Order: sequence, then C-alpha cells, then structure tokens
Amino acid sequence: MTATKPRRRHRGASFPVQLAVAALAPLLAVALTSVSLATEASVAVDPTQSTVGWNEDTVVSVVYDGTGVAEGLRGFHLRIEFDDSLVFLAATGGDVSEGSFLSSLGTTAFLLQFPEDGVVIIDSAVLGPTTGGFGIGELATLRFTGRSSGSGTSPVEMAEVELRDTLNSAIPCSEQDGEILLTDTPVAPSSWSRVKALFL
Repeated sequence: MTATKPRRRHRGASFPVQLAVAALAPLLAVALTSVSLATEASVAVDPTQSTVGWNEDTVVSVVYDGTGVAEGLRGFHLRIEFDDSLVFLAATGGDVSEGSFLSSLGTTAFLLQFPEDGVVIIDSAVLGPTTGGFGIGELATLRFTGRSSGSGTSPVEMAEVELRDTLNSAIPCSEQDGEILLTDTPVAPSSWSRVKALFL
C-alpha cells in the first residue's frame, strides 16, 4: 500500500503576523484620517467675533481655505443667516461685496438674493475656462450695521455652503460660523442714507 501523506491544514496568519497587523492598525487609521482631513476645505467667517455699537458698521469676511485640496475652486453657494433685529444688511446689495479669490481668475458671476429678513444668499462662479482657485482667499465681505436700539449677540451662521470644482463636482468642506455683539453704546451714523436705512 502507498502511504498517504498527511494533509496540511492551512491556517491563518501566524500569531506574530497578526500581532504586527493589530499594532499597525491604529497607525493606519491615523494616517487615513490625516489624508482625509488634509483634502477637506473650510469656509469661515473672519473675524469669528465682532462688536458693533448702535448705528455703527462692522465688516466681516467669508474666507476659503483650500490648503491641501487637489481640486481648484470654481464656484460656491452660501446661505448666511443673522439676527435682523440686532444687525442688518442693506437689501440693495451694497453691503455685500465680491472677494478677490475667484474674481482674480477672470470674469465671474456674483449673484445676491435676500429671500427674507436676516438671510442673504450668495452664488458665484468663474465664467469660461479656468484651473480654479487654490490656497486661501476671500470669497465675499459683508458690512453689517447695528440697529439703533437694543443689545445682544447675532449669529453669522453659514447655514448652507456648497463648493464646486472645475468639473462641477462637490468639494467637501467644513464651516466656521461667527457672531456680532451689539452693544447699547450709540455711535454717530456715517451718513443720512444710513440713518434712513435704520427705519426701513
């Protein structure tokens, strides 16, 4: 009779290998997390905290930070909400200005909507061929005016943020809101038109 060779049973990785994989798992997780964070853009209100007196103006910027993002920014959609009983923006749009981040790339569309009190919607995009914007820059500036009475803190909330690259694909991002403190210290209005706007 021919002797039958014993069948070798295939086992999983040896204990030392399993141990090495288990030890590396946390490091791999950290590395993957670092890559993920590095490729996420951010959109922030700057400064995050402002103080304004009665009838006084304060300007805040909306800043894009695309450090580490591989895709260039071509366009964005923002919905910014605030407490209209404390601060306001002129509904004519004169208090909202386009930043230089996209406009420096070429001709842009910069559209404003004021659908209700305490809300401004900003849509902007570079028109024509472009590589998109990279790095850090200003998307828009907003000049808020304090009401002529009362006090309190108004949020400057990034309620909606959508970023698009040159292929119209979404760019993942995080948002940083701001706030404006209205103090009860009257400040002389800068012009008669600003005075009239307080009562409109």
